[in-house]
Amino acid sequence: SAALSATVRDPLSAKRTASGRVAIPPSSIKTLLRTFGIEPRATRDPKALGDFHLATEFAYAPDELRLRNIDGDVDGTKLAGEIAVRDFDHPATTLNLRLGELDSDRYRHPRRPESEDSKPSPSGEPRPLPLETLRGLRLGGSVVVDRLRVYRAWAESVRATFSARDGMLTVDPLRATFYGGQLAATLHGKVDANALDATLSADIDQFASGPFLRDVGGRNYIMGTTRVSGTLRGTGATDMELLRSLRGEAEAEIGKGSYRFSAPRDVPAGRDGEPVGEQRTEFQRVAAHFNVRGGVFHNDRFSFSSPLLGLEAEKDARFSLPDNTIEVTLLPSFVRLATIPIRIHGPLDDPYVSVSGGDAIGKNVENLLGIPGKGLKLLRDLVF
Repeated sequence: SAALSATVRDPLSAKRTASGRVAIPPSSIKTLLRTFGIEPRATRDPKALGDFHLATEFAYAPDELRLRNIDGDVDGTKLAGEIAVRDFDHPATTLNLRLGELDSDRYRHPRRPESEDSKPSPSGEPRPLPLETLRGLRLGGSVVVDRLRVYRAWAESVRATFSARDGMLTVDPLRATFYGGQLAATLHGKVDANALDATLSADIDQFASGPFLRDVGGRNYIMGTTRVSGTLRGTGATDMELLRSLRGEAEAEIGKGSYRFSAPRDVPAGRDGEPVGEQRTEFQRVAAHFNVRGGVFHNDRFSFSSPLLGLEAEKDARFSLPDNTIEVTLLPSFVRLATIPIRIHGPLDDPYVSVSGGDAIGKNVENLLGIPGKGLKLLRDLVF
């Protein structure tokens, strides 16, 4: 049972106050949720939503509650900081929290069965956004996470300042260390009765793409120091409306590095975690720029420099998030060989890779480039 020590002043007065300390021993998170009428959903990690324990000092006044020197553990994540709630009729909450290591992937939906995983992913039914809840939020403060995992990718020293009031939502700034580089982002949104209008700006600079792709996709498809940046804006009342309204631009650049898409996954690793003895295609620089309209990323600039080959992208190379499709034709040129188009097309999360020129030529090109004819599955690895 919980341990409570408190001092109450003016106990018979409407202006009574209280202060003290409360300690909650290890207790079930699922039981707590059911106490409030919330049925816990299935999670990817069946052991998620386990136990929590908490100790904190508190101070109560007629229209305010403060928790200070919080010391707890929630499902394996350390928790410290303070929370203040004012105006109980229309609560306004201020959070200043520090969390230890948090693996959000544990709380994702369970994986799809393998039989379903082999099928192209449908867009799915649109899911309404909680507009009324977002409009009613009165929330502000900051949070620091020592180490955070999202969709298999890890970030460290994550720091965010946020606010939500009168339908205006802000996360500014959001900063983190990301695979040896630096992530900086802002999110600004406005909510009314009909839709959420949100703008995300992000810049991830000087991060190592090899370790990142090894974590999220199972192997280091591309290695090199990378920068990704962009600004996207969307408006909608459902998740699909947001995707279909996305507009803005995005770009990526990778410095001197290498790639290999079809190598086996059991290549031994050296001291730095990179593969030893794996044949890879080297390049000096890769850069791409996208204009985004209606959720479709249109490539309008692409450059690739390599001592072994040249590579261009045909006009209107594109991929669509809401329709889950990709249509890209690459034009590699080799010494003493004609340009042979390579088409990447079909479902975005499991694209086909087709090489023109007949089976023999196609196989040679696939071996030279290090790409598989079917089953690239990089994006499926990233997302699912």
